[in-house]
Amino acid sequence: MKTKRLFTAFALMTALVLNANAQEHKTYSGVFGEGNSGTATYSYYEGVDGKRMFDGEYTFKIADKRNGGSTYTETGQYKDDKLEGLWTLTFNGSIYGKKVVAKITLNYKNGLLDGPMNYSGRETENGKTKTENYTFQFHEGYLTGKADKLALGYYIYSYQCDSDDIPIGIWTKIRNRKDVTFTECCVFENGKAIKGYTEQVATGDRSSINVDYYHNDLLKDITRLLKYPYNFKEMPIRSSVEGQRLRFKFRDGLKFGFLGIKGYVF
Repeated sequence: MKTKRLFTAFALMTALVLNANAQEHKTYSGVFGEGNSGTATYSYYEGVDGKRMFDGEYTFKIADKRNGGSTYTETGQYKDDKLEGLWTLTFNGSIYGKKVVAKITLNYKNGLLDGPMNYSGRETENGKTKTENYTFQFHEGYLTGKADKLALGYYIYSYQCDSDDIPIGIWTKIRNRKDVTFTECCVFENGKAIKGYTEQVATGDRSSINVDYYHNDLLKDITRLLKYPYNFKEMPIRSSVEGQRLRFKFRDGLKFGFLGIKGYVF
């Protein structure tokens, strides 16, 4: 019995030592990103398979001397290889002759967007300046909140969620142009899209459309903000969802993923 106890104690101590070693944190500082295009400093530990598990503070920077010079940075933190807390992405430089300044702040919880996402951008070309400012709300990876006549990208959107962050009512999108002839609508009940239709602006006449055909253009346009201006290929925080980058539409039970965004099925 004594031998058994000693063996059990030894096994427990060995497991604790192995676990402690597995959780030993290290710091990397050096070249990073696609094609070693930037530099990064981050904290990590090695998982059971030897994979680096990001854990702690993280910074990344690209200084591009081409096209007038540009600087892109991202700062935030990881917890057990998942994004956590406040992340800030900034860009300051030139793109095809335009002076561009952009800043995005995002909040994450357990790897998913949770809280406000704020975007502010300014483009200057030939003495003319265009500004964009947006705020979106997310809860556990889902877009929530509401908006009425939100001009974003090629469309003007209206959407709403209830107090439980479940989409309700009629979500609409309409082309952001003067000669638009119809509005696309999607009806939600209990968080699910049950039908879609187009409504003629002049007459109010409706024509049914397949809900599966109704693209997540709203999430696409939010994604566009996140990808601009470097297309964010260098961003390691998107690596886990890289395979889903072009998959904007899923059927029930599957989620859209980009930088932790789940989104809704239309």
